[in-house]
Amino acid sequence: MNFGVSETDAKKLARKAIAQVGLSEEVLDKSPFDLSGGQMRRVAIAGVLAMEPEVLVLDEPTAGLDPRGRKEIMDMFYDLHKARGISTILVTHSMEDAAKYADDIIIMHKGTVFKKGTPRKFSQSRNN
Repeated sequence: MNFGVSETDAKKLARKAIAQVGLSEEVLDKSPFDLSGGQMRRVAIAGVLAMEPEVLVLDEPTAGLDPRGRKEIMDMFYDLHKARGISTILVTHSMEDAAKYADDIIIMHKGTVFKKGTPRKFSQSRNN
């Protein structure tokens, strides 16, 4: 509603976003303190998605998650990118995630671009 939509439309957007992050509408009636860490993270992401952004900037979105949770979250972002055409910028130290999910990779060092290219280019240069 902070963006000028009606309460009815805001609730519709919230329900749609909750479904997109793989949660049931039950979480809409819960206190944030009654949610697991993974659920809280997904609710926060749903809050951003409800604003229908064209670009999603993610800073270490899998920090603190176990391997299964990391895969689920990264798969969710990838699916959202494909289904909704949301440009996604992922800031990560995980080169595995970058190689698996990114179309393009930019490696920064001390605030400047060190290298850039496709995951394929990086894997080829590593094998040579």
